[in-house]
Amino acid sequence: MRILTVPNWSFGRGPSLLGSLKEAMAWAEVSVHYAASDYDHNRTVTAFSGTPAALEDALIRMAELVFGWVDLRGHDGVHPRVGALDVCPIVALDPDDLLEAKALA
Repeated sequence: MRILTVPNWSFGRGPSLLGSLKEAMAWAEVSVHYAASDYDHNRTVTAFSGTPAALEDALIRMAELVFGWVDLRGHDGVHPRVGALDVCPIVALDPDDLLEAKALA
């Protein structure tokens, strides 16, 4: 079973934080598909897949890093945002995994 998640983080101007997120994904047993920051939008998009347990582990580790660093009171960028973890889609790659993806979400 493989489930995909594409968390969008409200930072894009801290290369050391992106490095820390990449380390958190490397530590978890997930396949990293994308991890890049955009300075103008001040946003970072990551995409990775794995088992629900591995995704949950990676997301918690990454959220702990980002939530301790991002302060939206002084945040600027051309992309609207609602939080430090702005959106976090959970996608079942196989229709048979929809219930597990829903439980993870």
